[in-house]
Amino acid sequence: MGNVPLIEYIQRSLLEVEFINERYVFCSNEEIKNFLLSGTIFLKRNEKLDLPISNFTQIFESFIELIQADIYVYAHATAPFVKAETVRECVKRVLSGEYDSAFCAVKIQDYLWQNGKPLNFNANNLPRSQDLEIIYRETSGVYVFTREVFEKYHRRIGDRPFIKEVNFIEAIDINEGEDFNLAETMLKQIKSDNIQNKLEKQALKLNKIQCELDNAKKEYNDILQSTSWKITKPIRAFKQIITPPPRF
Repeated sequence: MGNVPLIEYIQRSLLEVEFINERYVFCSNEEIKNFLLSGTIFLKRNEKLDLPISNFTQIFESFIELIQADIYVYAHATAPFVKAETVRECVKRVLSGEYDSAFCAVKIQDYLWQNGKPLNFNANNLPRSQDLEIIYRETSGVYVFTREVFEKYHRRIGDRPFIKEVNFIEAIDINEGEDFNLAETMLKQIKSDNIQNKLEKQALKLNKIQCELDNAKKEYNDILQSTSWKITKPIRAFKQIITPPPRF
């Protein structure tokens, strides 16, 4: 995506998070090693886990048998826009002990229906949209949970989760070709916005430098004028004293 292997994006974010001690790619195909960044470790998994019938629980049970840890961060290569700040906040929340898990989600506050019936509002007493009950949709971007949570519930979310709200871009998850096209379009826009932001910041810096130069020039001219008056005044007075009187 954007001439960069898709798996590289999430690696960059995870490598920026200082709270993560080790980073693994759990994969059955060793060719993935060609796309790993420095600091990411390849861990081979059983090919049986590649089957469509395999689920998260089976995959992670296999992983924690190999890797011991107090807290795990489970991320997907198909979520390229997850930010390091997002992962960092999720990890910090779980480390605090206040939450036993954390995940990313999109807030939905719309008039929702299910099986032909209102899901989060009373159709006979229609509330304002801002008063609707909030529903969260998981983004599958990143999950943080303790070992205890997985061993107790055999899932990635405990009973005291922290929900990290993310925007539309961070929530993008690539499963189909259309998702990939959308991600590429968003990446181009992000790059364009970044270039524009850099140009605007550079222009502000140049304007600041120009203002500083103008102020310095004004101060110099003020000093120069003041010094010139002090020097020339005594010279003129001295010339008046030594000028001989006129002859008659």
